[in-house]
Amino acid sequence: VTPGSVAWLWRDVLFTGDAVWGGGGLQLPPEALCEDAEDARVQAKRLLALDFATIADGQIGITRTARPALFRLLGESQTPPTVTVRGGPAALDQHTGWLVRAPAPDARGEYPAWLVVPGQPALLLAGAAAGEGWVTIEGRVLPDARFEVRAVKPSITAAPKLPAPDSTKNLEAWTDRWVEVTGTVRSFRPLAPGSAWGEGTLELSNGDLVPLHAPVGVVTDATRSSVLVRVRRGSSGVALVATAPGA
Repeated sequence: VTPGSVAWLWRDVLFTGDAVWGGGGLQLPPEALCEDAEDARVQAKRLLALDFATIADGQIGITRTARPALFRLLGESQTPPTVTVRGGPAALDQHTGWLVRAPAPDARGEYPAWLVVPGQPALLLAGAAAGEGWVTIEGRVLPDARFEVRAVKPSITAAPKLPAPDSTKNLEAWTDRWVEVTGTVRSFRPLAPGSAWGEGTLELSNGDLVPLHAPVGVVTDATRSSVLVRVRRGSSGVALVATAPGA
């Protein structure tokens, strides 16, 4: 319809937008809606090389058995497709960040690992991933949203320098990473009577107060503590999740 329009091929579905309309039979968009009706026909012929069975257009909806219909519409003899993504391997993604492993097992007895990419949500990795520190990983996202790692290698880019974790502002840079934080526990109590976990507040060296979540017994009220924590950030700001006393 207009210059710069695109079509997308996903498995055997071709999303044509306004380039080709479906319905009872395929049709090109009305000439009154085209900036160049002849060019619209020429551009539609470029779709003939693609391997698709269904067209999903931007006006009518779903049209099945659409590839032969497109050849008939354009007056061309049907030929085998030359571009296909059906049954092919999923494209691999590449990310650079900190490879972070939990220092203590989770409820399943596992040691989960993440790739922390600055400015993005952390990627939960599926299975073990060799390497540590600032790395580049290659892999793909699984249906359960975990990232399946195919390769890990040291990154050729320099890791960003992280500030000392001594204020809420500086802790932002440590989001989703583990770090040892020193402060004074101003309050702490179990989540419920007999609970293994509790919550409270840690006062940092500059006086900032940060919510603290930790196993009961790891921290004590009104004591100077050095705790190993994972820095988390939610809608209410930074919070610390502790795993064990610092060395």
